[in-house]
Amino acid sequence: MGGLLFAVLPGGSPARGRTGVFLAVFVAQGAVGVFQSLTSLPSVAVVLHLCGSALVWAGAVRVTLAVRQHGAAVPVADRPSPRPARPTAAADT
Repeated sequence: MGGLLFAVLPGGSPARGRTGVFLAVFVAQGAVGVFQSLTSLPSVAVVLHLCGSALVWAGAVRVTLAVRQHGAAVPVADRPSPRPARPTAAADT
């Protein structure tokens, strides 16, 4: 999902930069997890894995906020207009 988001966001936007950093941390977190499982959980790898998971969560929040800000930066004239409300049966009587 992060790769798709990275591909969709325009180049040079803060949201794309944060998404790229998030993906790098996410991949590094996975690599530490694989190393940790292959070497029978050495204590240093456990600490790195826990720190990495905290960074992944923080990165996910930063990406979400950056994407919301990016969406809010679209001019109102360029946003699709909301669909008009359909009349209900109660309004006809």
